[in-house]
Amino acid sequence: MIPLVKMWLKPEGKLVLTHLSWLPRKDPIAQASEQLILRYNPHWSDADFPGSRTIQPAWSRQDFRLVTYHAYEEGLPFTRASWRGRIRACRGIGAALPVDEVARFDREHDGLLRQIAPETFTILHQVWLHAYTPIGDTDIVQASPS
Repeated sequence: MIPLVKMWLKPEGKLVLTHLSWLPRKDPIAQASEQLILRYNPHWSDADFPGSRTIQPAWSRQDFRLVTYHAYEEGLPFTRASWRGRIRACRGIGAALPVDEVARFDREHDGLLRQIAPETFTILHQVWLHAYTPIGDTDIVQASPS
């Protein structure tokens, strides 16, 4: 996939990636949702995100040079229904459980949210932005003629 991405970039183009992760150690609704996810999928590997990432991930080091990196925390708005959708779509539920288990989880998650969350609320997320330039012939800096 990386060769395709490099081919799709225009000359001197940048690859910009963003990523959002909820922060269960700082947000009680996210923490309660994760605890429920773990009851249904105890082997889910993304639980308990501590809020730190590698500035330049290993996958990028061979083919890209990191140009800039930014991270900040932001409370993102949700309704109970939209948070349920966000959680159903996470790898720990929607991509890992059979359809009937996803439905059972969703009903239980709905009940949990009705107990602990108002109709609208925010979930604290960490937001990342990485900008890369491809490593290659265009990375060779030529001296200017004097």
